[in-house]
Amino acid sequence: RAAEEARLWVRVPALAAGATRSLHLVYGAPAAGPGGSFDLTFGKDLLDDGLVARYALDEGYGPYTGDGSGAAHHGTLVNGPTWSSADGGRWGTRQDVAFGTGSCLVFDGTNDYVEVPAHSAFVIDQMTIAAWIQPMSIPASTYKPILAKQNQVSDGAQDFAFMARDNSGDGLVDLLYLDFQGSSTISLPTPLANNSWHHVAVSVDGRGLHTYYLDGALVGTVQKNPGRARQSWPLRLGARSNTYWKG
Repeated sequence: RAAEEARLWVRVPALAAGATRSLHLVYGAPAAGPGGSFDLTFGKDLLDDGLVARYALDEGYGPYTGDGSGAAHHGTLVNGPTWSSADGGRWGTRQDVAFGTGSCLVFDGTNDYVEVPAHSAFVIDQMTIAAWIQPMSIPASTYKPILAKQNQVSDGAQDFAFMARDNSGDGLVDLLYLDFQGSSTISLPTPLANNSWHHVAVSVDGRGLHTYYLDGALVGTVQKNPGRARQSWPLRLGARSNTYWKG
């Protein structure tokens, strides 16, 4: 509609002067091709994909962060994590191209986090957790939480927790850890440099297989017993058992 606007960034490796290139945007349906209908191309409902919650953490202001899944599991900022516009939403080192707000949320490692209220949607037996992280520092031989589901932030028990660790004592993240009805760890191919962005993910299937990824590449798998996150507890980004993410 005339009153609305959508902006799309397209990365074209090379284009000869005077040449014409056709670009086709397909989203949401593998069958959609050139000339596909609007509904076929854009009729995407994230709730049908089993996505429980999605946090871009790019609002840039305010005491809340929105759930982009459409399920309205919005989060509240606790104890003052701060909004930063110094990074995010860019391709590589280019400063002239930004495809997001550029904002991100910074945690001080002392006591701040994001809390999402308890919901039955978080009672699960299979899951994938994925996050963009930029660690500032990891104290030697300690775990730092990316996301956890606990009753209280001070509790030692949890339904699940996804964390990063400095295992070698050099202050760099070199290990990922998941506690989900049994814990598993995986060593990273190389330590993550502080103040650099990386994408980390772990999935758990119905057989209890924990599969870890770093920057889109498979790191490894650990077989555990199948389980279920049964408790009606909140989610917390950046906090678990009185330990806090810094970055």
